[in-house]
Amino acid sequence: MKTWTHPGGKLVELGAKTLTQDELFAILIGTGYKGRSAEDIAKELLDNYFSIYGLLGKTPSDLLKISGIKDGKVRRIAAVFEITKRILKERKYGSLNGLMGTKLSDWAKIKGLGDVKIIRIAAAYELMLRLIKGLRGENPF
Repeated sequence: MKTWTHPGGKLVELGAKTLTQDELFAILIGTGYKGRSAEDIAKELLDNYFSIYGLLGKTPSDLLKISGIKDGKVRRIAAVFEITKRILKERKYGSLNGLMGTKLSDWAKIKGLGDVKIIRIAAAYELMLRLIKGLRGENPF
């Protein structure tokens, strides 16, 4: 079994469901900061707020307290939670199924979507699914 040095490669080869919450958030965070990897920052974020569910209701200023998280990273994380809230509010879970019924390689055919964006979308989707399942009382893993 291959040991991955970056969660993006693991996502592509093994699928988003195989990633931990730390790894999914590391993909959204993207890059590290001053000797800290994206994985280190993601771990601190989740440790400070106890889990993905602990992030619910947090403001951008709350997230900016984590060293290495700046505006762009906050926007990517906040987008996941906002889309999840809208899906729950509108009860349109089927739209998520249609999105992930598509292979990652098919997404690459969409103009403007490069590898990094596709991997971020897949990670965001998996986080949304876990949030929705958890909030509905289902096992998110």
